[in-house]
Amino acid sequence: MVYRYSVDNPIMEKPLNPHFFSGFVQSDGSFHIGLEKDSTAKHKIRIKPSFYVTQLNSKDKKISPVLRMARNLLQVGHYIPDRKKNCSSLCVNTLKDLNNNVLPHFEEYPLLSEKKNDYLVFKEIVEKMNKKLDHSKEGFCDIYNLALLIHKKGGYRKKYKDFLNPFFDTLKECTQRSQRSLTSQTSLTSQTSQTSQTSLRDVRDVWDVRDVRDNKNIKHTSLPFQLFESLNDQFVSGYIQGDASFGFSFRIKRNKKDTNKAKISPFFSLGQDCSSVDLLEGLKRFFQCGKIYKVSDNYYRWMVSDYSSLKNSILDHLLTFPLLDVKGKDFLVFTECLHILSSKEICEKQKVKRVVECAYNLNMDGKRRRRTKEEYLRAIAS
Repeated sequence: MVYRYSVDNPIMEKPLNPHFFSGFVQSDGSFHIGLEKDSTAKHKIRIKPSFYVTQLNSKDKKISPVLRMARNLLQVGHYIPDRKKNCSSLCVNTLKDLNNNVLPHFEEYPLLSEKKNDYLVFKEIVEKMNKKLDHSKEGFCDIYNLALLIHKKGGYRKKYKDFLNPFFDTLKECTQRSQRSLTSQTSLTSQTSQTSQTSLRDVRDVWDVRDVRDNKNIKHTSLPFQLFESLNDQFVSGYIQGDASFGFSFRIKRNKKDTNKAKISPFFSLGQDCSSVDLLEGLKRFFQCGKIYKVSDNYYRWMVSDYSSLKNSILDHLLTFPLLDVKGKDFLVFTECLHILSSKEICEKQKVKRVVECAYNLNMDGKRRRRTKEEYLRAIAS
């Protein structure tokens, strides 16, 4: 049996499904507030809000069809190539286009988890700039302090020693203003903290999530909590388009008879940093399978590796709400290889050989494999 759905270029020229696009942005999009030194600007610093969504180029170094479909959906934006990383970004960086095309989209098709928090801060900054509040010193300082809340509280921004910072004179006043504001709110916060902690504890006890499969309330206390409505099917596929990986691990072992025994293990995985682990938990409940592993203090991975769950949950969903472009074609290879492994008409050795030949180049063209394809095939034949 061969699974088929179209991932050809003519379809790529159509606009993306808006839910799919939001899921794609959840994984590969970003909201950025640029701060550029500019002697002609009123405060000597120009604030530049920008929205980006990034995707690898095709093998012939052309812009990804998925980005072109995203551009057709938004009807605004321009492409920025990165030749070193062989990728391109769709960028929207004018207030008019952000107000008329980008913000309305995410109001109707919202993001989730930490990305939604970044979007809300980004939206507040754009709205302040619409009202020209950045023209006053007070408004500029407010926008600067809001900008530091995006991307892990400015963790990705270039770090300077104070006296080398090109924005030092202007930003010093912003920081002092922020500290004064924080001090003035401390007394009010201390009065309400006890009540807030009690309320938060009550909410954490039961995480009411309307699951797409069984509509049951799920008790959950082990991971950071976030209230999710039912995940949209297209949103999930868009999210997988950006961040998920699937393939096969190959292992060769010598048995007691001194012959090689090959083992092939399929996997489907999706990783996130600790701020978005609640979204992984939402996907786990959506598909009703898999496990979440703590890879490091700041990174978690949801993985599905048993054949039954892959076939009945993951494949069933992605054949109905398909992936696009290269990932869509790789998914067809992955699906066909799973069918080969489940076949009762093919001997075990032949199964392994055919899967190695078909699936070796999935994920990074096999660059992270310990052995070459030829080494695996020789080991299987011996």
